[in-house]
Amino acid sequence: MSQTRLKNILTPNTHLQERFIPDYNELGQIVEQLKKMGYKIVLTEGVYDLIHEGHALYLEKARSHGDILIVGVDSDELTRKRKGPDRPIVPQGERLNMLMHLRHVDIVTIREANHEKEKLIH
Repeated sequence: MSQTRLKNILTPNTHLQERFIPDYNELGQIVEQLKKMGYKIVLTEGVYDLIHEGHALYLEKARSHGDILIVGVDSDELTRKRKGPDRPIVPQGERLNMLMHLRHVDIVTIREANHEKEKLIH
């Protein structure tokens, strides 16, 4: 993890792709560094298919419980496994991008079908 990446995450209006961290090892390093800096981290996960006002309000409320909000987005494969073959309606790349545009979301990661929550939360 570079200090530049960490700085970009903490800078408002930074390039959106700087806020997408698919690698759990890198994400873990970033979270540890943020904790050392005194930031309180909040994590939520979900499909976020057809993002609507309820999602935005939920994420705003989640962010109010800490300083940095990390959103884990279920991959297309995981979504199909959990919700059926006709889901998701919106592909994971678009769902990730929409979430990165929300003001209260600081970091976005992808949650794959073989994801173990314990690998992300430690």
